[in-house]
Amino acid sequence: MIRALEDTVDPAVAGNERAAEQLQMSIAHLRVIREQVDIAASFDKYELACFEGLGADLLAASSGGPAVVDATRTLGSVLASSYSPQDTVAIRDRADRLGRAIEGLIYASYKDGDDAFQVSARTAVLNSERKRVNANRSFFAGMAWESDVRLTDLNRLLLDPTEAQ
Repeated sequence: MIRALEDTVDPAVAGNERAAEQLQMSIAHLRVIREQVDIAASFDKYELACFEGLGADLLAASSGGPAVVDATRTLGSVLASSYSPQDTVAIRDRADRLGRAIEGLIYASYKDGDDAFQVSARTAVLNSERKRVNANRSFFAGMAWESDVRLTDLNRLLLDPTEAQ
């Protein structure tokens, strides 16, 4: 498909700057998809490990009133639930459920969480998200949005899921 776009469509849009720009963007997206297809499942597992680590950190620090207690219970239930680690749909579903439960606990912490928990939660979220953001930057490096050549080594990161925690 990329070759067809480059060999056939590109010459046809010569002189039309906007069409040529859109074509180049489409080709770039196709190249990124080609680069990512083999590691997408591993990347999903990495992101799930990030959410699991953050969830565990928040559970350990959780303290506050009824809203925090309820949200902590929900997060604990999601963390304790079983799933098939070979099923990519189950991995994505678990990450989504963990994300929602974590978000619920964060909101609850500002409703009736202890001051110490609010500080701990903020620190845990920032530390966890820093890792995820760096991994996402590397995952999308093929888009050429980044000028930073010191991106995280994604292959190494995906081989060692403990790096997420």
